[in-house]
Order: sequence, then C-alpha cells, then structure tokens
Amino acid sequence: MRYSHTAVGISDVDLGGRVTRWRVKRGLTQVQLARLIGLDQSILSRIENGRRRVSTTELAELAAVLKIDPLELLEETPLSEAVVVAARGAVTDVEADVDAIRLAIEILRTWRSVAADGFEPRLGRRPKMPRLSSNDVAAGNRAANFVREHLGLSTEPLGDMSALAASLGLAVVLRHFDGDFDGVCVADGPRATAILNSNHWGSRQRFTTAHEIAHWILGDVDGGPCSDIDVFRPSNARERRANAFAATFLVPDEALAHLHEFASAISLGFEYGVSLKTLGWRIENVLHETELAEHLRNIEPWRASELVGCEEAYERDGGARFREGMSFQLEVAFRKAAAAGAISERHLAALLPSLGEESGESEPLT
Repeated sequence: MRYSHTAVGISDVDLGGRVTRWRVKRGLTQVQLARLIGLDQSILSRIENGRRRVSTTELAELAAVLKIDPLELLEETPLSEAVVVAARGAVTDVEADVDAIRLAIEILRTWRSVAADGFEPRLGRRPKMPRLSSNDVAAGNRAANFVREHLGLSTEPLGDMSALAASLGLAVVLRHFDGDFDGVCVADGPRATAILNSNHWGSRQRFTTAHEIAHWILGDVDGGPCSDIDVFRPSNARERRANAFAATFLVPDEALAHLHEFASAISLGFEYGVSLKTLGWRIENVLHETELAEHLRNIEPWRASELVGCEEAYERDGGARFREGMSFQLEVAFRKAAAAGAISERHLAALLPSLGEESGESEPLT
C-alpha cells in the first residue's frame, strides 16, 4: 500500500519537505538517512523532492529513525511543528520542561483526533476577557477579579483547581517530573492543556494551576507554549502578571480586609490552600504589612501548622505530592474513544499510565 496525497491530506511535495526538515533537525545527511532506512540515496532524494510517494513501511521506518510520531509527517497541520518552533526561545535545557511540552503535544494531538470522531470533552470555554491596558501586576489582579465574577465565585476558598480550569476550557494533567519545574501550558486553537509537576506540595500545584489559567485566558499561549521552570521566580512582565492573577484568584482582596494578626494569617493560608509565601506576598501588596508578610515567608509550614492547630491541613498539602491524573472530562473522552476503537488501548495507557492498568495509583482530577 502507498499513501496518496488525498489519503493523508497533504501533497507528496509537502511530505517530502517535512522529511527534509526533520532530517536536518536530526543532523543527518541524505546518505546517512537512506542507509538507516534501507533505501538508495537517489530514492530518498526523490521522496524529499516530492517525486516519489512513500509506502506505509517506509513511512514507519522514517518516523522511527527520525524519532517522531508518523503524524508529524502526515497531519495537514502538524501540531508540534508550530509549538516547538514557538517554544524554542523559551525552552531551557531542563529535561522535564522538554518532556512536559512533548506530553502536552501528544495530549492535544489525541484530543484533536478523538474530537474529530465525536468524542469532544465537555469542558467550558475560554471567557472573552476585557481589554487590559497593561501587562503588569495590576492587569493580573483585574483579570483575576473578572474571572472570579465570570464564574460567580464568592470570597470563600476555591475548591478543586482542576475543575475550575476545566470550566474555563483548560484541561489539567498531573505528572511527576524531577526538579523545580512547575508546569507548561500549550494550546491548539480552542483547545489547551496545562501539564503540572506533581512533585510539589498541593499548595504549589494550586498556585501553578492558577498561573497556567492566567496564561490561557489572557491569550499568552496563542503564540506558543508558556513554560514555567519556577513560578515563584517570574522572568518577565508576562510571568509577573500571571503570578498576580494566581495570587488574587486564590485569595481575593476581600479575604484580607481585616487580617492583621500572625496566627489568623496562618489559619487563612491553610484554609485557602495557599502557601504562606504566596499569602505573605498578597499581604504585603494589599495591606502593606511588611513585617507580617516577612514572618509568613520565613516560618516553616510544619511549625506554622502546629501554632494554629492545622496539622491535618498541612498533611493534606503534603499528601497531594506525586498524584498523577488528568481532568475528568478529558479522561472520559479518551476512555470512550478507546472503547469505540478510535484510539488503541496502548495509546490510552500511555496517556494515563496507571489509569490504563486500573492500578489505583492515579485517578481522574475532579
């Protein structure tokens, strides 16, 4: 069997051009690539020039040698090509960062595929934001208040952050990565996913989720992924805006209105599920209580929990580490697609490692 341009949605010339680009990216000459896939160099040259079609076997061998998904060569609009190019300036040499972007691409590619087969996840939509006159902390605060009002949220502590993200059209996926890497947000048109590092405590995961929500609803990811090695060390105005959004979204100004005492501040931090570092930042910026903010930033969380009798909340915060899963709506769509044969069980297990095995180590984020 040979693929035709009508079967794959692209021309032989386009397919050949993609082979050439990936060959160059991998640092291979035509002679080297031809030898690796068992073809004569002249035949590979004709493939790259669009003068010869590629067989199914040859396509699989090319993808394997180039270390890419065959869809990179076949998709009418290659998802990762735009994403990887856009990310090139932001991606560091941190391996977890690169791995998370790859996972995000695979999640979005599968999402695109199952949606085409009628299994679109039932997530909300990204709200249309008012125009923000700046890209600073004040803009982040205003955006957070707008989204809270859009969702009909009171000043009470927020519930499950993954569910809130899903209501805004952002699917959350938790995976374990080594190091301080926090997360990455990647979009494919109207679809977006945030890959979060479950290596961190729950309060940091919550802050990162809110931070990635900011990148999504403010359109930061429309030109490429937003990758966050450490959300607590913002590198530019856009990152500071996302941090301001996250802090205000998690702890609105009204919740701080009558807060001026150390013990009550600690209790509020555990009640709202935010780190004392985040709370200290909010208190300093809203109440201008520098001394109180400094105390909160310097006290060890375990010690703080003992002082106010919040040991159980402290344990829950630590217990959130290493939990893997994905937004419930996205998992349901993937499972239905697998049951209908739209994607393979092996593919499902790769996206939901423990879930695919029903081991109980992972569970949907609800």
